[in-house]
Amino acid sequence: MPEFSDHTVIDCHYHVRSAANRQDIARLLESAGLRALNLLSLSARGGVELVENALALRLKELFPGRTWAFGGLQYQPSVEETSPGQLADHARRLIEAGCDGIKMLEGKPTLRKKLGLALDAPLLHEFYAWMEARQAPILFHVGDPATFWDPEQAPDWAQRQGWFYADGTFPSLAQLYEEVDGGLGAFPNLPVIFAHFYFRSDDIESACDFLAERPSVSFDITPGSEMYRNFSRDRERWREFFIAHQDRILFGTDNAGGAGPADAT
Repeated sequence: MPEFSDHTVIDCHYHVRSAANRQDIARLLESAGLRALNLLSLSARGGVELVENALALRLKELFPGRTWAFGGLQYQPSVEETSPGQLADHARRLIEAGCDGIKMLEGKPTLRKKLGLALDAPLLHEFYAWMEARQAPILFHVGDPATFWDPEQAPDWAQRQGWFYADGTFPSLAQLYEEVDGGLGAFPNLPVIFAHFYFRSDDIESACDFLAERPSVSFDITPGSEMYRNFSRDRERWREFFIAHQDRILFGTDNAGGAGPADAT
């Protein structure tokens, strides 16, 4: 992209899926004029995705100086059988192995429901404390668009993906935000990047207040389906927001080597 030629562009939100990501990373670095990619593991989901920590580290090794890797926590064999010390130790081992931070999907309603783990649960405190002490960043997916809880507004495609949350079995968006407030209140210097603009693109006042009250956090602008539509409703005010907070907004794409919408996280 010639318009990027005089700028350093880093994609902070790229998902690894398989060895085929190697070709995709090479293509993006060359054709899109990117300086670097941040490779994200979703191993917290379990199953076959448990291999993504190793995959992210291997891909980072293949593109030295052009990639970072954010590993994912693992709850093995279950949350109930995981101790706070295990999570902190897992984070330590990932960082020592070469990860640059941790990707948390635990705040996406589907995984939040599956794990049954509140985002401010005592189980996570030792992990948060370890990350805060070392200023190791977390890229944290919390919530989803508010319309996914609304029977009248939830998109058909989201419902087909299982991302409709109004049946009473999922935490509300307000509850997820309360859990984050509890976690950040206990660890105010924890460096967190909230994915997808923290799903605050429909409320500029709350986005401003959130950043003002929590100097250790940032948003990434990895697009959700609603984001740019919301921004376009009040373009001048959002433009002012982006100028004022430009050092706390990260570019991201959610690219995943050709994976479909179900993988957007």
